[in-house]
Amino acid sequence: MVDEYFMELDLKIKTEKLREVAEALSNDTRLQILLVLRDHREISHKELAGFINKSPATVSSHMKYLKRAGILEDVSLKGLRGRIKKVPRFLVDEIVIKL
Repeated sequence: MVDEYFMELDLKIKTEKLREVAEALSNDTRLQILLVLRDHREISHKELAGFINKSPATVSSHMKYLKRAGILEDVSLKGLRGRIKKVPRFLVDEIVIKL
């Protein structure tokens, strides 16, 4: 009986993670963000917004879904003149869903 409880809990955790990933990938703007980042690895949110013709606020909003799903994270890099530049970075190379 204890084993069933833990199996059910594991399944619930995996199901929630799958839900987060599915939600993150279910939007055209978020998919555009991933495609741009694939080709332009070290660009800021503002630069990214220019590539997809959206406002920086819109990009920031969509980035939250991708970060929550564990697909991206923000890292700080030294930019021009010593300024810190926050850029998105991939946390995964591929996503495989096993049923």
